Amino acid sequence: MTTSREALPVTDAALTDLTADIKLIRASLLMLLFMTTAFGGVTWNAMHDLPAVLRPIEAIPVVLFSVVSIIVVRTYMRADQIVKVCAHAVHDQEPAPVQQES
Repeated sequence: MTTSREALPVTDAALTDLTADIKLIRASLLMLLFMTTAFGGVTWNAMHDLPAVLRPIEAIPVVLFSVVSIIVVRTYMRADQIVKVCAHAVHDQEPAPVQQES
């Protein structure tokens, strides 16, 4: 007797319907980049109003934007791979046992 997982193996052809998930991940990454840009723009003027002793702090928005940009670009390029790995992991996960109330 075979289980339902053995009868229905996950193949790349079965995962082609994940384009909506990939688009959602990419859209959320772009939203994160826009929010980081907005945060940098809002804090930029406040950073210039600081005393001269605290001027090195004005690099924080630039560093934050740079780090987030690198993360977004690397994740954006691998979004399809990430979704496929997650779909395989969900499919391979053991179902939780159902507890009956007594």
